[in-house]
Amino acid sequence: AHYRSEGLEMVPGTGLLAACVPGTFETWMLLLRDYGTLRLRDVLEPAIGYARDGYPLVERAAATIQTVEQLFRKYWTTSADVYLPNGEVPRPGSIFTNKKLAETYTRILEEAESAGPDRVAQIERARQAWSKGFVAEA
Repeated sequence: AHYRSEGLEMVPGTGLLAACVPGTFETWMLLLRDYGTLRLRDVLEPAIGYARDGYPLVERAAATIQTVEQLFRKYWTTSADVYLPNGEVPRPGSIFTNKKLAETYTRILEEAESAGPDRVAQIERARQAWSKGFVAEA
């Protein structure tokens, strides 16, 4: 509905409107809660590790970053901080990290585990942290 109110028929491929569909994280959590068996830690730890420690950037991702380089530099400077490490478009195969995402997922996990050992309670706490807690506030 929001995209339509902006005169768009499709989710844009670049820009702030394409950056994140806020309901996606909650949808993943609902799928995990209702159909999964893993604990939240088991699901988030690999994502935290990749975001914190990095992974080799595939060629297409590097090319996509290059296509929006000037937009990052001019309009989306916080995105530039992530996607243009050292002020440059990353090369294919270079190790790419997203420290802020790792910090965010780590904090969500910590808040979720404060709900106690119950798997479902942890998932619900993660959903709350995302949609009504520190993530929503930011």
